[in-house]
Amino acid sequence: MPFQPFDITRAHKASWSEDAEDELDYRSVLDLNDYCIPHPTSTYFVRAQGDAMESLGIFAGDLLVVDRGAELADGRLVLAVASGEFSARQLLVRNGKVFLASAGSISESLEMTPDSNIMVWGVIIGSIHKF
Repeated sequence: MPFQPFDITRAHKASWSEDAEDELDYRSVLDLNDYCIPHPTSTYFVRAQGDAMESLGIFAGDLLVVDRGAELADGRLVLAVASGEFSARQLLVRNGKVFLASAGSISESLEMTPDSNIMVWGVIIGSIHKF
């Protein structure tokens, strides 16, 4: 099938009505700061690299919203530092042990112990993905 150009002006006119515009509430404005940043003094943005977390919805190039003040809990996505390298991981607690897993895979995980050189830098509370 040959490519057919898409006329955005006709599509817009066909899919939008003045009645729909009357229903918009212009008073409720979306403020991305309020939406993405619950704690401004402890929230940072980090660009994701690699594909290890794709099954959990984090893709290379995504902008991760990291809150250093958020509470750690089993299953949370975190930004960790291991051997001086930042890495997005999932925090898993199993049988009293704490692991930092790649996309929830316990087999590809780092165990956190008092002797390990691993630190949780913050909790990933959101991701901004562009198509």
